[in-house]
Amino acid sequence: MNEGLIQNQSLPNGLRVVRALPADTEDVMALLHNTARWLHEQGSTQWNHCLRDKTLTRLQTQF
Repeated sequence: MNEGLIQNQSLPNGLRVVRALPADTEDVMALLHNTARWLHEQGSTQWNHCLRDKTLTRLQTQF
């Protein structure tokens, strides 16, 4: 298993996938939080844990 390995960087519509760097932490955390908030607004509880400050702090330390 190639966990965390990006095998195909090219996506449709000119999108490109790259591994986040420590300098990207703030943007990645905002993306996680905004996605969790959007899912919550749609009635999903799938990422509700990402709406808690404690969880975001823990995730941020892992970057």
